Amino acid sequence: MKKIILLFIVTFSLSSIYAQDIEKTDKQFEAAFSDQNLDAMLKILSPDCIIYGTDPSERWDVAKFRKTIENGLKNGMPTWNVISREILPINENSCVVIKKISWAIFKTELREMAIYEKQKDGWKMKILSINLTLPNNKTNAINEVMEKK
Repeated sequence: MKKIILLFIVTFSLSSIYAQDIEKTDKQFEAAFSDQNLDAMLKILSPDCIIYGTDPSERWDVAKFRKTIENGLKNGMPTWNVISREILPINENSCVVIKKISWAIFKTELREMAIYEKQKDGWKMKILSINLTLPNNKTNAINEVMEKK
């Protein structure tokens, strides 16, 4: 019985460290975006990362994303305010999905999904998908709160 409890504690501790590690990387990406630090932002992307924007025509590889962000920086990029974050492992300590609800860009709620993969030089983003939500009573209430900040 003691071995089972010890195994449970060790497993839980490793899961917690693992989640903190990936959350730290995701927050670094957000901070780089907010600070308009393109190099730091791109450093977190895997070379074969694909980014999906809010419009069906917005599908970028890293090179196209870099050009899009460079153009956006000239016009001033808004920040992301993350409201919630959920980390879901896909493979044992090698791949995770992060689901987020944010408030940004269009002054409305965004739903984001990022897939990160553990690589030799740390966690790298493989896919980022950003989606606008359809307005409803819940999103309207969130928008009212966020506009007051």
